[in-house]
Amino acid sequence: MEHWKTVEKNYDTFLELAENGKYGVDSGNFFDSITKCINDLNGVILNQYKVFDAKVKDIESTSKSQLIALTISIGLALLIGFILTYIIIKQLVNSFHKINEFATTLGNGNLTAKLDINSTDEIGDIAKALNTTSLNLQKLILDINNGGNLLNSTS
Repeated sequence: MEHWKTVEKNYDTFLELAENGKYGVDSGNFFDSITKCINDLNGVILNQYKVFDAKVKDIESTSKSQLIALTISIGLALLIGFILTYIIIKQLVNSFHKINEFATTLGNGNLTAKLDINSTDEIGDIAKALNTTSLNLQKLILDINNGGNLLNSTS
């Protein structure tokens, strides 16, 4: 806004000088007056160019610093996202390894093994279900053994 006030002031000054005869035919040689008028206009234009150029440089400087800040912010957000993703995936993979080892242990006949996963998500639900399955198998085998022992003692 300041730029336009300066342009308006310079234009008003130029008109005032023209009205007072500074650029008129009465002030001497007509071509000298025209040359002086053009030189003064060139000065006004050059002054306005300098003001405009300073504003552009200021805007460029501000834009560059904002772009740098935005780039750093995006980079940090991506880094934090990658770190969180790595941590979550690592926890999931560790839980799946524990479940796999537990299932292998059960498959090898060790029904006393216990799966120790303390989470409240779906992985924790699977761990609880597998532990319950292990307990139910132990109970079933114990019932079969007791039934066989009962059968042997009655025969």
